[in-house]
Amino acid sequence: MTDPPDKDMSLQSRTVLVTGASRGIGRAVALALGARGATVAVHFGHRDDLAREVVAAVEAGGGRAFAAGADLASPDAPGRLVDDVRSGLETLGAQPALHGLVLSAGELVVGGLEELTAESFDRAMAVNVRGPLLLVRAALALLAPDARIVTVSAAITRRANPDVLMQSAAKAALQDASRNLAAELGPRGIGVVDVAPGVVRTDLSAPYLATAGYAQDTAAATALRRIGEPEDVADAIVALLGAGARWITGQTIEAGGGYRL
Repeated sequence: MTDPPDKDMSLQSRTVLVTGASRGIGRAVALALGARGATVAVHFGHRDDLAREVVAAVEAGGGRAFAAGADLASPDAPGRLVDDVRSGLETLGAQPALHGLVLSAGELVVGGLEELTAESFDRAMAVNVRGPLLLVRAALALLAPDARIVTVSAAITRRANPDVLMQSAAKAALQDASRNLAAELGPRGIGVVDVAPGVVRTDLSAPYLATAGYAQDTAAATALRRIGEPEDVADAIVALLGAGARWITGQTIEAGGGYRL
C-alpha cells in the first residue's frame, strides 16, 4: 500500500465547486480535494443522501465541505446553485469566492441514429453542454482572478462509436466550448482545461463492464492494461487545479490510460 499523498499547499484555503460530486468521478474529485485541504462545494442533481455521505467523508478527514443541489438540465438551476454556494461558503465563514470549478456532472445518453429524437438530443445537450456553460456564466462573479475551470468530457469524441452518437456530439461540443472559454477568460487570469476520461468503472459504466468480454477487451486495448478507476481521473483533475498547472489552458487532456493508442 502506498502512503497517502501529501497535501498540495496550493489547494490550502482554496474553494472548489464540483458538479456531479455525489458519485463517480465527481465524488472522487471532491474527496481528493478535501484530502488536500480545499473547501469543497459538493453539488448533486437528485441524490442528496449520497452528497451528504461525501460531505461527511471530507469532514472525517479534517476538511470542509457542504452540499448544494440543482438539476443542471433546468435553465434556471445554475443561478440558484451559485446562490446556494455563496450561502454555503458564508455559513462556513469562508470568503464568497471560487478558486476552482470542476464541471463533472453529466448524463450518459445512449443511442445511434435510429434512437435520435428531438427530446433525446435536447437532453444530451442540456445536461452535458448547456448546463455547464450557464453555470460558468452564473459563477463569474464568484470566480477568483486566478481560478481554474476543468470541464469533463469524454475520450469517445476522437473515435467513431455510433451507439453513443448524441453523447459523443455533446461531449465534443463541451471540448470546443472549453477551448473558447479559455480564450475569453484568459485575460482575467482564469485557466480552462478539459479532461477527457476513457472507460472508467462507475455506476454508469457498470452495465457495459458486466457484458461478457467487454471489460477484458477494453483492458487489452488499453496501454496500461486495466479499466480506469474514478480516482485515476480525479488525481489528474486535482493536479490541473493546482498552481503547478497554471500555464496550461485551452487544452483537452485525455485521461484514459492509453486506450486504443
